[in-house]
Amino acid sequence: MSATLEAQIGKPTAGQAASSATLQALCQRALKESDSRDDLLQHLASIAQKVLSVDFVAHVSVQGRESQLHGLLHPAGGLNESHQALLKSCGRQSCQKMTTQVARIGNPPNQLVVSVPILQPLGAYDSIVAVFSSPQTTPDILVAVMELVVTHISLWDARQVTGRVEEMADAATATLDLVSRLQSCDNVHEAGLKLLDELGEFLDVSRLALVRRRDGEQFDGELISTSQQVEVNEETRQLLEAVAAEVLIRGEVSIWPAEQATEQHSLLTLQQLAKRSQQACVYAMPLRESSMRLWGVLIVWGDQSIVDPPDLRRFLESAQEAIARSLLAVSRMEKNWLHRKWDDLTQVCKQSKGKIAASALAAIVLVMMIPVPYWIECDCVVQPVVRRYVASPFDGKLNLALVEPGDVVAAGDLLATLDGREIRWEQAGVLAELQRARKERDAHLATQEYSDAEVSKYEMERLQVKSDLLTHRGENLEIRSPIDGIVIAGDLKKTEGAPLQVGQTMFEIAPLRQMSVEIHIPEEEIAYVGEEMPLEVVLDAYPNREWNGQLTSVQPRAEIVEDVNAFVSEVTFDNEKELLRPGMRGRAWVRSDSRMLGWTLFHHAWEKLLMWLGL
Repeated sequence: MSATLEAQIGKPTAGQAASSATLQALCQRALKESDSRDDLLQHLASIAQKVLSVDFVAHVSVQGRESQLHGLLHPAGGLNESHQALLKSCGRQSCQKMTTQVARIGNPPNQLVVSVPILQPLGAYDSIVAVFSSPQTTPDILVAVMELVVTHISLWDARQVTGRVEEMADAATATLDLVSRLQSCDNVHEAGLKLLDELGEFLDVSRLALVRRRDGEQFDGELISTSQQVEVNEETRQLLEAVAAEVLIRGEVSIWPAEQATEQHSLLTLQQLAKRSQQACVYAMPLRESSMRLWGVLIVWGDQSIVDPPDLRRFLESAQEAIARSLLAVSRMEKNWLHRKWDDLTQVCKQSKGKIAASALAAIVLVMMIPVPYWIECDCVVQPVVRRYVASPFDGKLNLALVEPGDVVAAGDLLATLDGREIRWEQAGVLAELQRARKERDAHLATQEYSDAEVSKYEMERLQVKSDLLTHRGENLEIRSPIDGIVIAGDLKKTEGAPLQVGQTMFEIAPLRQMSVEIHIPEEEIAYVGEEMPLEVVLDAYPNREWNGQLTSVQPRAEIVEDVNAFVSEVTFDNEKELLRPGMRGRAWVRSDSRMLGWTLFHHAWEKLLMWLGL
């Protein structure tokens, strides 16, 4: 525990145990000053010991059928096996029931055990168990204080999840922008320089290298480019290519210093690179697309910050497939030996003695060289631009459903009503309990039983909150549409009277003013598709009508759509006449760059032949 937090706690007096405001301030201070979850657990355990004079505090983690007990202030090994088993059982029960468990242990049972679950959005997987030999207050107050303390652990977990989600969103945006820039390059060397410059700026690293696997070689690499800060000579080139060969053989991310001692012998080239460049760490990642084809290796080396914290590693490993696919696409578009062989063939034809054959061949070649637009045919389906899900605000029964799929609704229209009888019955019981708790508190105050009066006060506050919640639910039994649109899912008329759970989706509503056409671009055509290419859409429902637009962006990752691997792009169209409805299907034609007629007619067959020959 930090010195400032220790000074803030001090040695408690008898009145401090009942001060929830002071306890809340201490817990908030611990939450702010803790660097990790384990650190927070230690801080909060110390607070509980100071405030409640707890004898033993432990953290119980539940994994399947196994439970682990970890002492927070004292080692758990100091307890005998029977006590450890009892504490594990209490912790497991509180996680399973998701409520605080109170028990007495010992022979005679003079020790009080309080187990509070650490609640997560999907359940509870660990808990805090506290043991009191001589409680200085009532069990109800102990439970209330421990629950307040443990609540701050759940708050810490929620903040960590939010941070990770924001990090993933930033990484996805950066990856999409990087892929777009790579696909605009004319050759692999330009793409490599662009990749290293963008990664160096985004990740704040200065030493990077890109090595491509040589054609026809499984474990041999060719240095494509390095960052500007790297001085390239023959020795450096050979060393980087040796690192790439070692990574290609391993087929996985390689890091020096080795994370496991058993891996050191297989990372010798990474060790040599770190030693020669006088840097602490080397990170080498194979670039592999979804079909498991290896394009090459990305190498980053520098100080300890490239591997710890693991932000750089997480970003590169999440983006590696998109980077590999983009580099493969650029590689396929480069001029290769097939183009040179074609040039040689045309030269031979010109020198041939058969003038007629040469003339005919020349005419055919000239016709095949005529540039024509290359149209890429794709499947498409109409989807709503925005989907709004209407969910049940709380547990209850469906009273009446007023709409069904296909109905057009306006914002504020009544969709369904919930049954409020159970809510009114439960609220009447809560109000009676609240009145009883108020009389008990007055009676305890009259007899100067202040501890019991404080418990009654907390009970009154709990019942008042519950009454307010039930009042709010009773005032919100009507389910209304949040937007103008059409109901595309939620046929509940046959299930009136059925129970609903909080968060259960009741209706799905989509606006009709704009609709999105989802274009499924075949995998073999993705290399020829780019942003701002014009397209035409014809739907099966309107075969004589065309919708014209432009591609705005293409998702970097392929998806399985109707058993076909395709890249998805979305184009938005105005729908003022409400002709477009969700689920309509049709065909879309994307106009790519102009290509030679011969290429347009025969490139698919030619590429399949090359793949069959293994070239």
